[in-house]
This record gives sequence, structure tokens and C-alpha cells, in this order.
Amino acid sequence: HTAKYAEACVEIAKEKNVPFLDMFSIMVKAGSEDGDDGFGKFLCDGLHFSKEGHDFVAKALLNTIETDFPGLAVKPDTVTGQPNNSGSKCEDLESSGPYHDEIDPKEWEKAFEGRKRKEPSS
Repeated sequence: HTAKYAEACVEIAKEKNVPFLDMFSIMVKAGSEDGDDGFGKFLCDGLHFSKEGHDFVAKALLNTIETDFPGLAVKPDTVTGQPNNSGSKCEDLESSGPYHDEIDPKEWEKAFEGRKRKEPSS
């Protein structure tokens, strides 16, 4: 039934004209290219992702974000190459707090001075 569900999702995405990542189809295709009969190699117990499965999903999601939502793609720090420090950027998302490398543990309050606090939306 998973294939039918995936097909229905593809059709709805086309109908609504929204980006869609058909993870089912690309996993089956990748699995069959390696001689597997489907996406079993991406699962550790028939249900949960293996390390290879997690890596595959992460790459596919990141590629989709970079292609369909480039403003949400994280650009790594140009010096360190890391996507998770104060040098990394995400054009369409405003940072609401300091990165860990901007906080002095002895004077942590200073890192938050002058930052706007976003109120939760209701």
C-alpha cells in the first residue's frame, strides 16, 4: 500500500503545484540499482532507518531544500565549513538568538542584549 500512498501524494502535489520529495520512489530506485529488491538496505529492521537510510534521507531533503527553497538552505561558514556556527547563514530565516560560539559562559547575558524577542503567534 505504500506505493499507492506515494502515488497519491505525487498527484496531489502536482494538482496543488507544490514541491514534493517522492522519497518512496527514489529509495526503491536506489535500492534496485544496487541489486536490492527495494529499499530494504535503508532499513535496519524492516521499519526504522539504518545509518545508510538516515544519510540517504538527509541528502535527499537537503537537495530538495536547496533546489525548491534556496532561501532556507543553510550556507556553511566560509572559514570552517560548518553549518552550525555564527558564520553560517540562512537567508530567509532571521536568527533570534546568539550562536553558542558567541556566548561567554561567565557573562552569558551580554550575548542576548539588544536582541529582539519574538512573541509566540497565537
